[in-house]
Formats: sequence, C-alpha cells, structure tokens
Amino acid sequence: MEHRSDKRDLLLPPEPQSVYDTAVLCGRYIKNRAVSVSKAASAAASSIASPRRLPSPSRAGHGHGHVAPHKPSRGHSSTAYLSGVRGVAAVIVFIFHSTWALTPAVDDGYGLWDVNHYVFQLPLLRLVHAGHAMVGIFFLIGGHVNAMKPLQLIRERRHAELVPAVASSLLRRGIRLYMPALVAMLATALLTYVGAFEPARQNLDILKDVFYWPDFHPGRKDTLAATLRDWQHQVFQLMNPWQQPFWSHLDPHLWTVTLEFRASLVVSLSLSAAACCRVGSRLAILTLLALFSLRCDRWEIALFLTGTVLAELDLIRRDAARALPALDMIDVDVEAERDAAPPPRRPAEHRIIQSLAVMLIAVAGMYLMSFPPSHAEETRGFMLIYRWLVPSWTKDPKRYVLGSGAALFMIAVSSSATLQRPFLTATAQYLGTVSYALYIVHGPVLHSVGYVVTPAVLAVTGLETDREWVMGLVLSTVINFAVALGVADVFYRFVDVGSVRAATAFQRMCFQSGY
Repeated sequence: MEHRSDKRDLLLPPEPQSVYDTAVLCGRYIKNRAVSVSKAASAAASSIASPRRLPSPSRAGHGHGHVAPHKPSRGHSSTAYLSGVRGVAAVIVFIFHSTWALTPAVDDGYGLWDVNHYVFQLPLLRLVHAGHAMVGIFFLIGGHVNAMKPLQLIRERRHAELVPAVASSLLRRGIRLYMPALVAMLATALLTYVGAFEPARQNLDILKDVFYWPDFHPGRKDTLAATLRDWQHQVFQLMNPWQQPFWSHLDPHLWTVTLEFRASLVVSLSLSAAACCRVGSRLAILTLLALFSLRCDRWEIALFLTGTVLAELDLIRRDAARALPALDMIDVDVEAERDAAPPPRRPAEHRIIQSLAVMLIAVAGMYLMSFPPSHAEETRGFMLIYRWLVPSWTKDPKRYVLGSGAALFMIAVSSSATLQRPFLTATAQYLGTVSYALYIVHGPVLHSVGYVVTPAVLAVTGLETDREWVMGLVLSTVINFAVALGVADVFYRFVDVGSVRAATAFQRMCFQSGY
C-alpha cells in the first residue's frame, strides 16, 4: 500500500523530524519487523509440508519487500531551482548595465545627499537592477554546482571514482567557460572592424547629456591583421587566471569568467584535500578556507567555497529526509501497516515558526543585496552595515555585504519550497538554460544595438520630465532585452552547446581506459 506522502514532489524540502517523530518511526519499524519475521517463519515451516508457488518477479515487485526508489518530479531535478535563480540573475545583470549607462542613480542609495529619491533606489525594490549583487549569486551557484558531484561520491565513499570525476571536471571546465567567451570576443572584434559599432560610437561622442557610464566601447583598428592581433592580446589577458580582474575593451563584462575559472580550481583542490575527512571536519575546513580567502580579499573564492558548503548541507538534508521514510518502509507487513497509526505531524506552530524564520533570512539577504555600490557609508539604512561588515583591508567594499546577502538568500531558497517555486517555472528554467549565453552577448548587443535604440526611443518619449525619461528608459530596455535574448538563444544553440560537446570530446580524447 502506497502512502499518500510518497507522491509528494521531491523538490519540496522535507519537514525536519523531531526526536519524538524519530522514536515513533523506530518503534513502528521494530514492531512491523517482528511481525513480518514471525509470519515469514510460520510460512517457512508450513512450506516444508506443503510447498507453495513463489510469486512472480513482477508481482513481487509490488510488495513491501521491494521498495521502488523515488523518482524526481517530471522535468525537474532536485537542484533545478538553481538554474532558475541563475536565469533571473542574468536578466537583472542586463537591466543593470542598460540603466547604468544612462544614470548614476542605480549605484546611489535612496536619500543620498537629499537628491536621490527614486522609487527604484529603495531597499528590496532596487534588486530589479542590482547587478553587482547578482555576481555573488552566480559565484555561489557555481561553487554549489561544481561541488555537487564530488561531494556525492565522497559521501557514498566511492573514492575510486572521485579522481576521474574531478579530473574530467577540470579538463572540461576551461573549455566550457572560455570557448563561448573567446568566440564572442572574436565576433565583436570582427564586427567592430566592419563598422557595426560606429553608429553607437557617434551617439556616445555626441549625446553627452544622455549617457552616464556606457563602459568601454570596442575600439576599431585600421586593418584586419591589427584587429586579430588585438583580439589575441585580449584573449591572453582574459585567460590569465593569476591576475586581478581584467576588463577587456572588447567586452568588459567578461571579467567574471577568469575569476570563476580560478575559483573552480580552488574548489576542486579543496574537495580533493578533504575527501577522506568526516563531514564535520570537511565543513570546518571549507569554512576556514572561505574565511581565509576573505582575509586575503579574494571574495570570489570565498563565495565559491560558501557555495560548496551549501551543497554539503543540501546533501545532508536530503540524506536525512530519505533515511526516516526508508526506516518506516522496510519489510512492512500489509496487516501491520493497516493497523499502524500515521506518524504524528509537527505542531502547526512549529511549522509556522520555521517558515517565518526562513522568510526572515530571505528578507535579510535581500536587504543586504540592496546595499548601494556607491557611497553606502553615507546612505541612511546602510551606514551601520558598512561599518560592521566591510573590512578595512578590502579594495571593493560592496562585495562583502552583497556576498553576505546572496549567501543568506540562497540558504533561504534552498530550505523553502515556496521560495523555489518561482524559479521552477518554465520561463525561469528557460532563462537559466540560456543564462551564460545571455551574460556573454548582452554587452556587445548593448554597445552595437542598445546605444542606437535607446537615444532614438528617448528622442520620441522626451527628456524634459522624469516621467518621460523613465518611460523611454523602460521602453528601450524592453526592446534591447528582446534583441539580446534572441541573440543569446542563437548563441546558446550554436556556441554554448558546441562548447559542451567540445569539452566532452576533449576529455574523452585525453582519458584512457584504466588511466
């Protein structure tokens, strides 16, 4: 007989079991086990005198002696929400770069110097364009995803499979990250050479009152050979994992690729070193490494390692959820199960308190992610946060507060089915699929199309009042995003997917049977 609770969506985080729940389940297991053993002994004794036909495998498969494993909900894995979060974050990064080019208000906090009173500057509401905060989300998810497979092997004590798994990941990681970026940079260089970026350059030179910070615009070379040499130089600088962030004039937004590659190397090395440690020791080592990285002002590595810790905690929670139901389902006799009372649920007050605690963590994380990138130490509502969370040794104060907020938010999302649902929708999942492609192409699209479309739209809506300016900003952003999403979809199908295949082919070519 199948429990109704067995049909629930496995993506929903399980409700924590109390000590009383565990004791009840253990008692039921011992009782049912004793009944089933007694009946089995009686059946064996009677079969000596009168053998009975054994049930067929197909019929036996439906008995309680064989428990079919749970299957994930159709279309989603247990970590599918991470892809949705990443997709939404990529859209927010696009909105940030679209608006940052036109106004400093997206960087300033609400009420700063008594001149910033825009609604989109308010805490929580400013998350719509909080691009800097989304970088922390990217890095946390990157650490989580990179660590999941090695941690699963470690926890299952399949250490013999750990080395080839880590080696395969490292061989594929560089190609997977850099190949799409290098292809996009080459396309940008060639399009710049043929003049595709010149109309936007003219607008940037003439319309000084329209643009605030359009970022580095691709520079045009006189010859094709000079263009290719410049691309080669930019590629070498971008692929150097030992330097600080490099902002290429072909696409300055690709600076995160180098940091992501370097941090993924640290995650693989850290997990290899802690592979044989107990869970508590491994968590302590990863946490200390993250704190040490913060002290060295390597916030991106700290975020990746924090994502690794979150992956470990996710696996602990998942294993605990599987252990207690399995305890109740082993060799359960039909009659005994029929007479057994259902396990008691936690009091409603406990569930409400837990839900409120998770929501409070989520709101706290979102508030910290609303930290203004500029002049936060002078912005009401963030002065104390700046004083408490920003260390004296850092060169980039905002990363420490934004990273802390991103970590709290991801902790809450990973613990709440309610918070996961928006990121499991078809739209969020599609955005997650093309998120890396969107991140890579959105810069060239803005610099070639966006800086032509936006002035044209503003010329129609007007610039005399804030209402006209906001209307033009929103309309141009929608148009530019539609173009960027279309380009990202094509780029994903032909380049991003191709990089995955190329990385897999390279790994297979390098590996030998038995290594």
